[in-house]
Amino acid sequence: MTHRYCLFLSAALLLINVQSASCAVDDYSDGIARYNKGDLAGAIVALTRVAASKNNSATAQYYLANAHLRLGNRTEALSHYQAALTLRPSTELAAYCQKALHDY
Repeated sequence: MTHRYCLFLSAALLLINVQSASCAVDDYSDGIARYNKGDLAGAIVALTRVAASKNNSATAQYYLANAHLRLGNRTEALSHYQAALTLRPSTELAAYCQKALHDY
């Protein structure tokens, strides 16, 4: 490979990573907004994309769990509460997840 081609390829990969991170942030914001408006199905779609990305977060997992629980998807909810707990085990959010895992 030529030096110019390697630089082009590196720049293209960097752009893809930046766009991917930007999409995950947009999905996170969109998912939380949809959850707060009561659009639980829309929240699940957006937050599932976040959970599948490298920008996965305990908060996204927690809201995803809550949305699933409110829609009656108990098994999926418990899985996401556990994921949130694993990502942030020593936080206030973890305490909420532990309570949900215990109660449901």
